[in-house]
Amino acid sequence: MRSFISQGRRIDIIILALFIATLSLLASCQSDKPSMGPRFHALLSQKAYQDIRLVEFQAAGAQKISVVLAITPEEMTQGLSNVRDNEMADDQGMLFFYLEDGARRFWMPDTYINLDIFFLSKDFVVLDVARDVPAHAGRNEPPAIAVTQTVNCRHVLELKSSSKLAKEIKQGDKLKWTSSPGPDETESKIRLSR
Repeated sequence: MRSFISQGRRIDIIILALFIATLSLLASCQSDKPSMGPRFHALLSQKAYQDIRLVEFQAAGAQKISVVLAITPEEMTQGLSNVRDNEMADDQGMLFFYLEDGARRFWMPDTYINLDIFFLSKDFVVLDVARDVPAHAGRNEPPAIAVTQTVNCRHVLELKSSSKLAKEIKQGDKLKWTSSPGPDETESKIRLSR
């Protein structure tokens, strides 16, 4: 059988796989918390938006949150579906980074973790919170798949509802983006790439 992957391309794929495996190993050795699971690694390993994909926030009480940005429509549709509890630490989450304000409503098919869902302004002020939204393995009903209220906002943050940190964030709090590049530059890079 003839291979359709050139020798040079095969080497590139092997090097990339080894690099990702090394990063995963280093990350898991440096911390007691769970390493980010396959869903997060898949997003972080994509070339598109690689330099802006992982962001840190500071919440009230100086708590830090590490989030992976969901940027494309496909990533936003997938969200935290199929992520297991042991694949995400209490201070890790996903930020749905929208470019415009709009009516946002989230539902929970194919989820395995109850979530606290924070609806944020452009400046990352918490406008509303959906607490302990129940997970729903698969897409079959009954029982009904949980759906949040509709909220006009810019961004949406998802954290495990079992997280002490999630419980401390409340409506009116402002999350501070502490990573570089900042939110304006991140938005510009996304707009330029479309």
